[in-house]
Amino acid sequence: MIDIRERREIIMAYPTRVNPRRTYEALEIEERAYSLLAGAGPIVAPVNPLVIAGARGITVLQGEFKAEDIVGIVEWEGSVRKVAVNAKLSELTKRYVIAHAIGHYTLHATEPKGAIVEDGENVLRPIEREFSPVSKENAPTERMEYEARLFTVALLMPKQLLMQVHHASGSPREASQKLQVPEEALEYRLRYLSSTSKW
Repeated sequence: MIDIRERREIIMAYPTRVNPRRTYEALEIEERAYSLLAGAGPIVAPVNPLVIAGARGITVLQGEFKAEDIVGIVEWEGSVRKVAVNAKLSELTKRYVIAHAIGHYTLHATEPKGAIVEDGENVLRPIEREFSPVSKENAPTERMEYEARLFTVALLMPKQLLMQVHHASGSPREASQKLQVPEEALEYRLRYLSSTSKW
């Protein structure tokens, strides 16, 4: 893992290498997340992203970054895959960052070598119902982050598990605590699933 001093250094050392031309529909993202879960053992609450990372051969490290807004770094070279997570984050946020990184590996790590610097704004931003880029020049990167956010909620809150926990809980807060996800993410996931399928 490279020594992270500033965001500028990491971007210069490892330019992001992804396939911006390949985009994924929400259903395909759901299927890929579920396939990973099913391959890692029984699906129980809370989903453990460290187990999924281990099953994918991803090493998860913790460290402190000089740039306060960096929550993690996704790095790969050949078969070596690493995620560095900001040690100052809450355990809940670390889980989210790891799941987001798994999404990038699953969907976007198409080149032999690359890295993605993750800031809190990209990873923890609320998920829109449909993708709409803020700017044309950043549209491929924004699309990639949108897909990784969709993957994150699908991985941490698979439909069947979410239904079971939600119906057994007295409130969204209780359900989010059982699933160990931010309450806002759980509420988004519930709205999304209720708008796309029958419970």
